[in-house]
Amino acid sequence: MRCLVAVSLVLGVVSASPALAKPSPEVKAITAAIDDQFAGFRQPVRDTSLYATNAMIAMTGGTATPQVNKLSDAEGKWTIFGPSKIGKHKVRDLKIVVSKDGDSAWASFVVKVTVDGLDASGSIDYRVTELFTKSSGAWQVQAGGWSKGVAAAPLAKAAKAGTLPALDTVFSSNIGDREVLGAMKSLVTSGLDATATKRADVVGIGPAPGEVVVSGKKLAAKMKKEWNDKLAIDGSTWAVTTGTTASATVNVKLTRGDATIPARMFAVFEKDGNAWSPVLVHLAVATP
Repeated sequence: MRCLVAVSLVLGVVSASPALAKPSPEVKAITAAIDDQFAGFRQPVRDTSLYATNAMIAMTGGTATPQVNKLSDAEGKWTIFGPSKIGKHKVRDLKIVVSKDGDSAWASFVVKVTVDGLDASGSIDYRVTELFTKSSGAWQVQAGGWSKGVAAAPLAKAAKAGTLPALDTVFSSNIGDREVLGAMKSLVTSGLDATATKRADVVGIGPAPGEVVVSGKKLAAKMKKEWNDKLAIDGSTWAVTTGTTASATVNVKLTRGDATIPARMFAVFEKDGNAWSPVLVHLAVATP
């Protein structure tokens, strides 16, 4: 039986939430891989990579460019943190789900990272969603969506003033499986499908800090109320498929009142029969 597992991670220490299932060996391995990812950000050179072939990364709210990039040890750190030096990290609200076939998994979490760079120094919260794939028995990151949360008041003020920065184009043309691209378009325009709505382990992350909902029913209601008729695709989509799971990233325009907000959606899908159904949705906005 598959279920959502929540764990906490502080510099490699794992503990299970008593209200949820105990972490399986696979969940523990993925948790360790997440910790190793941050260790890698602090290392100038790695002997082995945590990132799968053709992995991709999308960072919304950072200062480096490109914001959407191929994911490797060097490119990943640059896209997320730019030239900053990375210090200690603390992961919280970690949720992991392993796919039906056991060969891939997805995770969402918030991580507080100490950074020292040209643009910012101190402890910064990042919201992270990642798709993992298993290769030769080891878990690797296949795709990731990172962002900084933006509170509603400053976002509304900047949107009204028209001072929100434009987001980098995801790519010049669509990349990836046509069916996954179609599933992402449907998610943006119509919300969750019936399969996703029934799932208890679906996770949705909104633009503001702490804006997280768990369960397809709650996310479907949130999207219907706040997103579906207020989102429009803005440019090309980058999709990555690994077995029975996939991810996709696309820029969108979010309408709130009279303002249009540059935003980006990252989503993970699991194949249900012949259809790709969303299991993890992350909507992020440009940072004022």
